[in-house]
Amino acid sequence: MGRLRVALDRRVLRNWLLPFMVASALIIGLHPGVHADPAPSSSQLALYLQQHQLVLTTTVTDGYQQIYYAFNGRSVQLTHDGYNHTYAQASGPYIVWEGVFSGGGQIYLYNVLTNVQTQLTTIGTNSQPALFGNQVTWREWDGQHWQVDYYDGAQIKQLTSGDHSSVRASTNGLEVLYSEQIGPNDWMAQAYDISTSLTRLIQRGDEVSTAYPTFGPNGTITTSFVPY
Repeated sequence: MGRLRVALDRRVLRNWLLPFMVASALIIGLHPGVHADPAPSSSQLALYLQQHQLVLTTTVTDGYQQIYYAFNGRSVQLTHDGYNHTYAQASGPYIVWEGVFSGGGQIYLYNVLTNVQTQLTTIGTNSQPALFGNQVTWREWDGQHWQVDYYDGAQIKQLTSGDHSSVRASTNGLEVLYSEQIGPNDWMAQAYDISTSLTRLIQRGDEVSTAYPTFGPNGTITTSFVPY
């Protein structure tokens, strides 16, 4: 009788308890290979940011690509939304990303110290955000071409218009750098001055030499653009 009871107990454990434990783990998101550490306090994070830049990674969690950041050897999950997060970038306490939906992408800005999330766009297709402090650039599809938008920390302004696509925008806080496609292999690297609203030509050339303008490490513009 004792052996029968042991056998029944083991059968119950195998047929009911173990599947229940596995199902429970899936429900609460404990997927193999995905580990999120506790988030630091705002004061801890503020001290950390005085000496470090946030390093971001993206990992598929619960079926969606989510953003994680590194903090003193930890991997802290930042986003939990039911959509994919791409083009994540950090600058100081700010993080920007593109939220990908079935109808197009939208741009989000998040402050890790205040936990305030701002959705910069709500309609259309917007993608490829770039970040400098709390200033954001991205491209917006107008129905025929890509145009460059810029958020100065308070307002959004469309910087380009017309019959050419303008893409790969970034800012150093003083200018917005982007490339405008004039023809199949004809590009212009342009710089928009934020204070004067004037645009100047940096260089004109083919895709390899001109279509990928970027700021140098010290925030200056060079003409040695490297495709990425």
